Amino acid sequence: MRLIKLIVLIVLLTGCSADWYLKQAIKKNPAMAQISVYGIDTVFVRDSVTLTDTFVSKTIDTLTVEKDGVKTVVYRNHDVIRIKTIVKADTIRYTKTIQLPPQIQYKERLKVPQMVGIGLGMMLLFLLLILLIFKK
Repeated sequence: MRLIKLIVLIVLLTGCSADWYLKQAIKKNPAMAQISVYGIDTVFVRDSVTLTDTFVSKTIDTLTVEKDGVKTVVYRNHDVIRIKTIVKADTIRYTKTIQLPPQIQYKERLKVPQMVGIGLGMMLLFLLLILLIFKK
């Protein structure tokens, strides 16, 4: 009985390993084993900026100040002052490329040939048939 357990264990251990499946996948798509390069974008948005300016105007006047993407329009009508500020979108893009190592590491290893596994399986089947015949 020990011999049968040993043969079953040997047959189970000589089956196709994950290494064989990995080889097949790399054959179908060699890009899987290549080094991947990813780009990461970082966006910086500038905080608000305050501009202080002095000007003299008439009783009814419109004054426009435009500087660095900020447009300020000051309307004066006697003692009423209205201020309208328009800020254009200001975005700074910082792109950094990071090179990652390959995710799949392939290592060649020595293994028992597949024919030995098939031969052991046939021997096990033969032994089981002999045991069934002699048991009757």
